[in-house]
Amino acid sequence: MLCNPNNPTGNGFSVSDIEYIADNIHTNCAFLVDEAYIEFYGRTSVSLLKDHPNLIIARTFSKAYGLASARVGYMLASEAIVNMIDKSYMPYHMNVLSLATADIVYQMRHEYVPRIQMMIAERKRMSTLLDKLAGFTVYPSETNFVLVHYAKAKELNQYLESKGIGVRSFGDAPGLKDCLRISMGLREENDRWYAEMKAFVEGRV
Repeated sequence: MLCNPNNPTGNGFSVSDIEYIADNIHTNCAFLVDEAYIEFYGRTSVSLLKDHPNLIIARTFSKAYGLASARVGYMLASEAIVNMIDKSYMPYHMNVLSLATADIVYQMRHEYVPRIQMMIAERKRMSTLLDKLAGFTVYPSETNFVLVHYAKAKELNQYLESKGIGVRSFGDAPGLKDCLRISMGLREENDRWYAEMKAFVEGRV
């Protein structure tokens, strides 16, 4: 299983990298590529499906389309895999309202493009600003969030919470110690949390 782009680091893999993996694993081994953030990245592995019958691509309506509470996603795979997965479904594995909502959103997906482009632009803008803060390491991202490392991440997170601002703190998690994942919002929302972060880093709180 490979997340492309990855969560929580935000980095993406090239199609050629994924093709290399697909070419070098046994065809009896299912190879799942999770493209939950593909709308922000744009480099899909769909073209590899025809030559790799063990490849599965999973997508969701939770990220770019804001339907996390609907719990709707879909799979792209060979007919054999689709038929196999279909056998494991319960009679009513998903509620009708979620399916109807997802269908409508998919038909309107082109109308979401400006919003997605706005979030990409904000991610780039905020990454540049965060990189200027003393002690911050900003990791490259191809998603709708930015991962940063800061030695006082725990204290900063507590301060942000006191201001009603929620980011994802990873605490002492292996490989993510003192890291914060910050999702992009509207420009004014991003300006607000950045101002609070800047004030904290500069000792003005």
